[in-house]
Amino acid sequence: MTKKILFTAAAVALGFVANPAAADPEVHRFSFEGVHYSYTVTETDRGVVYRGTMGPGQHFRLTVADGWVHGRVDGRRVSFPVSKTQEARADIADALYASR
Repeated sequence: MTKKILFTAAAVALGFVANPAAADPEVHRFSFEGVHYSYTVTETDRGVVYRGTMGPGQHFRLTVADGWVHGRVDGRRVSFPVSKTQEARADIADALYASR
């Protein structure tokens, strides 16, 4: 579960978005190690909010602000510095390049 949380947060921290301030947020999708991720991005006064699902029925809502990730992943509260996601970022980058 910890790997999933870090992976999800790393995807968030990488900011796979074109325009988070869009009026109707675009749904972003990707797959990694057989898990399908789908999320939207909204810019708020408290930070950038990522809401979505991973796998069948597991939800997340993460806010990235001031170098920190706060929120919930599959009902669990998470809070850690964005810098903790470095290893997962490399995995995500590899997966995205492989899927192109």
